[in-house]
Amino acid sequence: MINLEQIQKLEARVNKAVELIRTLKTENQNLRRTLDSAQSRMQELEQLVGEFKNGQKDIEQSILRALENLNELEDEIEEPQSAASAKKSRGAAEEEAEDNMPFEAKESKDETEGDGSGELDIF
Repeated sequence: MINLEQIQKLEARVNKAVELIRTLKTENQNLRRTLDSAQSRMQELEQLVGEFKNGQKDIEQSILRALENLNELEDEIEEPQSAASAKKSRGAAEEEAEDNMPFEAKESKDETEGDGSGELDIF
């Protein structure tokens, strides 16, 4: 037969089990709140990352446009300089060609460049 001592031990064990269940329920609720908080924070961070990526794309596009504008400006600046340097090189090439001409050819060239009439300028 069951005696009083066994019933008291059973009651103590049941009380411990009930207390453990209460503790686990409280812990479970705390963990659920923490999980909900972490999930909402994660969503906020994902949104921030998305906004950051969009911002980075905008920044990258702005930088690319600025670089394109600088390249265009550089090309515009180089075109007149290259035209001027080409003109200078043509002039230098003509001078070099004139330097390599024999004396008689230089004289005849000077005579034809005179006043454009083709007449000799004696005085």
